[in-house]
Amino acid sequence: MVRMLFYIALASMALAGTAYAKGRPAPPPGKVIKMNVLRIKGRVQKPRVTFILERQKIKYKGIPLKEDFLKKVETPLQEDMF
Repeated sequence: MVRMLFYIALASMALAGTAYAKGRPAPPPGKVIKMNVLRIKGRVQKPRVTFILERQKIKYKGIPLKEDFLKKVETPLQEDMF
């Protein structure tokens, strides 16, 4: 119910805002600056970057487990499901 009232209030504010905007006159145009055409000839330099990354061997070490979870996983599988 609260959500529905929120949406109704939101829609009414949106409609009121558009109605208010339609009644206002357009703002006067700003100052216009006219410029002559300017043509620039040349080339754009492309950046050149060289980098070298050395290969590294990733060493993974297993975390020693304090408890064996294999029994907890296998126990439900051995029970009759139905």
